[in-house]
Amino acid sequence: MKRFIGIFVAVMFSMTMAACGGDEANPDALGDLGDNGFVDVDANADVTDDADASRDDIQVDTPDDTQEVLQELPDNDIPDDEGVEVEMETRHFTFRAIAGMSMGAAALTVASHYPELFDSVGALGGYVDYRYIGRLMKDMMGSGFCPMEQLLRPDVLEDINNPDNPLVFCGNNTHLRPHEFYWDFNHFHYDDDGGTWDRKNYFQVLSSLVYAFGNFMFYNEDNPLLPPGVDVDWLNEPDKCNNPAVVEYPYNINAEYNPKGEYNLISFCDGETKVGCDESDPPKCGSKHPRYRELVGRYDPTQNYDFPVFTFLAVDYNGNGKRDYGEPVVFNVSERWDDVGVDGCSNEFEDGNGGCLEESNGHPEIDANGDDFDLEKNPRGTEGNGEYDEGEPFEDFGIDGVPQEISGVKDYGEGNGVFDYNPRYEALINQDARTFFLTADVEELKKHSYYLEGGIRDMLHALTSAKHLAAALASRGLEVKYYEDFAGQPNSIFPEQVCDDIVNLDTPEYLVNFDFSSGSFGENVLVGYGNPNLTEAELVNNNNGKHVGDACELLIRSGIFYTMAMSRMPDTIRFSSGDYFGATILYSSYYSEILQSRRWYGLNLPPGYFTDERLKDAELPLGIILPGIGMPLWETTEATRIVGLTQASGATPRFILLSPDGQCCFRNSQTGERFCNCYRISGGYKCVEAQCKGEHEECEEFEIPRDNMVQECNSGHFFVNQATNVWGETDLENARFEDALLEVIDVVSKKYRIKQPADVEVPVGF
Repeated sequence: MKRFIGIFVAVMFSMTMAACGGDEANPDALGDLGDNGFVDVDANADVTDDADASRDDIQVDTPDDTQEVLQELPDNDIPDDEGVEVEMETRHFTFRAIAGMSMGAAALTVASHYPELFDSVGALGGYVDYRYIGRLMKDMMGSGFCPMEQLLRPDVLEDINNPDNPLVFCGNNTHLRPHEFYWDFNHFHYDDDGGTWDRKNYFQVLSSLVYAFGNFMFYNEDNPLLPPGVDVDWLNEPDKCNNPAVVEYPYNINAEYNPKGEYNLISFCDGETKVGCDESDPPKCGSKHPRYRELVGRYDPTQNYDFPVFTFLAVDYNGNGKRDYGEPVVFNVSERWDDVGVDGCSNEFEDGNGGCLEESNGHPEIDANGDDFDLEKNPRGTEGNGEYDEGEPFEDFGIDGVPQEISGVKDYGEGNGVFDYNPRYEALINQDARTFFLTADVEELKKHSYYLEGGIRDMLHALTSAKHLAAALASRGLEVKYYEDFAGQPNSIFPEQVCDDIVNLDTPEYLVNFDFSSGSFGENVLVGYGNPNLTEAELVNNNNGKHVGDACELLIRSGIFYTMAMSRMPDTIRFSSGDYFGATILYSSYYSEILQSRRWYGLNLPPGYFTDERLKDAELPLGIILPGIGMPLWETTEATRIVGLTQASGATPRFILLSPDGQCCFRNSQTGERFCNCYRISGGYKCVEAQCKGEHEECEEFEIPRDNMVQECNSGHFFVNQATNVWGETDLENARFEDALLEVIDVVSKKYRIKQPADVEVPVGF
């Protein structure tokens, strides 16, 4: 009988996989690419080719008849020709691989800051291209509003709360990129895969990004959280919905909707939209409403909302102190520019030689200079890419977009002769993975294996984001092999199998015999998971290709990455043992000098770590898994049991997996006491003595209720040194969570049998 591991693990993942969810280099100097910058999988190539005789000989045995493979070197990277001298070289290996899901895909950002610490890096969904966040804010979340002059017409302004009036709300005409969903401010895209992605949840995630990086939608040099003109004391207002923050001249200038500062900007309340009953079928109410998924993402002006939004603001045209349906929200992210490309002209003025004509040729549809952006066909194109590129015309009016002659205010960046971003947005994009891929030394990039993926139906557009990053890598001359789904498609990783075969305990040979070497699987890999052939009817109650994925996708996503990563390290230990659920889960803590508190972590020790003679004294590689935004430590660590399955089958070399805590610290709202030393459990928090500096076993453990506990951010901290918190505080030396991540990696590396970085002689091209 077939035994599917989904029975045990999929349920656990379903409970736990809650999601957050510098100038670009000159594209012309980045080398030659194919049509799309990626290396596509050859549909006729056998990517599961039996290229490794040693791996072919492995049998998946019962625990009584095990077989061991000591990977002094992965055999699939060694030529089979006997008597041929293999040219060797000395390379440095860290024996560390880091990855994460959703928010945890920030592993890629951390590894971009500290590339010397990791051999392989995986971004499993999530927002990892911060320039793309700018597109989501400007072209999607903040879109759909009608022109200012139209909204101010008396007949329109009088009807400003009417969603059915086409003059009140105009909708979003932005051209959608591959794998994007339609958005505008009054119509969010709802999903329930990996969490309840209603309007409130999206606003909470956006707030968490602001706490982590600072407010990149408005620039206030005095406070990283609030727009200019909002006093930090307003954060103590208990009823923010009925007493909004009001921003008056001169802090209320915005080129598109308030160029002279005539109207106040206000904070407002939004959040969860309540869905009533179907008029044609009254018993169908709430989530049973046939249009629930559509309606729950809409803003309904007849409802009262309770989630304060204040990191960006609305224009109060009618002066009633609240945002009405047609009143726009505004951002001042950068100076305004013409997105015509680095040639400086739009298509109808292009001369076909990279320059510009003085008069229009009358053909805007013809891209004579070949610079039109297309994510899949021309990802290096700069015309229409939604990002400023050096050489494009811009208005040097500052980030409010209005010249001083009109507004009466000279704002940040105005008249300095260079293109300016909101400084916090500029800092955000200058430290992200795409900037690293575009500016790092190519030889540094070649030292690592990068694994990127996203679902074709991910509501966070994770695959779209990943394709931007893959294009950046490819533009530096590195191979990025693109796979369409894990299994079952002509260009899949396993084209001849279905996904369930790969995770079936009765057919482990598919993973065991697969060649994960860079020469076969790809130096760097991009996977767009999800079956593109499913019909709308088949997708009802089906998470295939979504943020977390269906049961099989849940199981295979992290397994593929860690098997690839560990298989590319020398001197690892791989054997089949059959004790599929034999991993040991530990919860321990250490005193964090950075957080000034005790801090928990979770650890997954591989099957046989304590009992198998082959592992008794062995040093093993370290994997790190970073969680999604809504995944507390217990859920994250328990979900890692999946990696024991592929290790016990003989597919994955044995390794130790670290789960750092991805949650912000807590404070007791009554006493002010701070708690970084607790993680969430059912009904409360499990804590360890905060100032204990000895071994974990020497420190007192206790449980506390959730009463009066307030988190310093909205759940997850993105593994970033926080810019601010819910109180708008600054200089948060004890909230440096990126630094704390490096700290716990170092602590674990010294405490357990972790393989230490070393120079190893390997074949050239290994």
